[in-house]
Amino acid sequence: CVTDYVAKWPAIRKWSLEYLIKMGKEVHVEVAMTTNEEQERQRGEGGDIGTIYKRSTTLAGYLQQLAREKGEEEEEGKEITAAQKLRNIGYLKQLDVHKLPFSLQSDVGGAAAAAGGGAV
Repeated sequence: CVTDYVAKWPAIRKWSLEYLIKMGKEVHVEVAMTTNEEQERQRGEGGDIGTIYKRSTTLAGYLQQLAREKGEEEEEGKEITAAQKLRNIGYLKQLDVHKLPFSLQSDVGGAAAAAGGGAV
């Protein structure tokens, strides 16, 4: 069962926001600034899928901004909608585990399986 396999990953115990910020300083990511709904709307208007607006940052930078946004939301006692958050910080649509540092890959079985010749 997949859940039994995943439960054994070190990431389950190790990965906190602080840990990922520390490890993600050199991990470059693309953050989508366009929702799937916006793309579908654009497709309906013009026939082609809409432009996906992205911005580049590091995993650490993205997570710090996400944490700041959550802190401000809690501090002000208001709830920010998903659409508002997207406009403010975007979202990680895809993150290639194989491009993560070796230590993070091994936390999810990626590097350990590769070193042993197995597949994850």
